[in-house]
Amino acid sequence: MDLTLYPDFYAVCVFKKLICIFVIMETLIVEPQNKKQLNAIKAFLKALNVSFRREDESSANPSPSGDTWFLDPNNIAIVKKGIEEAKTGQGVILDDKLKKDLFG
Repeated sequence: MDLTLYPDFYAVCVFKKLICIFVIMETLIVEPQNKKQLNAIKAFLKALNVSFRREDESSANPSPSGDTWFLDPNNIAIVKKGIEEAKTGQGVILDDKLKKDLFG
């Protein structure tokens, strides 16, 4: 499977008709030089409906929605393993044919 065709989307962990889909996003670190730049950046992010937080407001939970599933280290290990499997070609792409095969 060529994941270069889908650089931001990986579907992995097919198990008993369960397919986990991982979307890989980036975290940007923005360093405004003054209050005016900070206010402009915040306004821009709000206009695009992009969530953001101050560095000192970050939590141990990597989920932007605060989903407690991600607080369990075993679940994080499953996600990391799935991402590594996808990078090495061991994952699958959830296309229409596979959806039909799995779910009818």
